[in-house]
This record gives sequence, structure tokens and C-alpha cells, in this order.
Amino acid sequence: MRPYDRSSALHQRLVGQRLAAAFLPDLVWSGRSPTLALRRLPRGRSTRRIVTVVRRGGGEHPAVRACRNALHEAVTLLADGS
Repeated sequence: MRPYDRSSALHQRLVGQRLAAAFLPDLVWSGRSPTLALRRLPRGRSTRRIVTVVRRGGGEHPAVRACRNALHEAVTLLADGS
């Protein structure tokens, strides 16, 4: 059985309709061929906007904080030229 929930189904649907973009792990496909167009990121664009969204009250969860801190550290390292 593959992991699946409504929110991932919705996300895949929005991406399929070109209303959203996503970094989807291989686990989403569970050995099947992707049902969406996979595209490389364009060259020459040095910035991306990453937005994290959680349910109300979830922003202080340790996993969410760890993810957001890791993203912040990565941006800081890139900005410092490290």
C-alpha cells in the first residue's frame, strides 16, 4: 500500500493543472511512471521563493521548526557566499 492522503492528491492535481509547482519525492509515484510533466529548473535564475504552510497551531511543532530553520540556514549560507 502506498502512502496517500487528500492533501497530496490535491497538490498533485494543482500541479497537473499548472496552478502550482512542487518538489515531489519519488515515493509519491511508488514505482509508477509520473503522471505530471517533470521539468528542470531554468538556468540563470538565482533566486527562488519557498513558502512553508502548516495548519493553525502547527508552526511550533519541532519538525516544522527544524525544516524552517534548515531552510533559513541554507539561505544564510548562500547569501554569505559559503
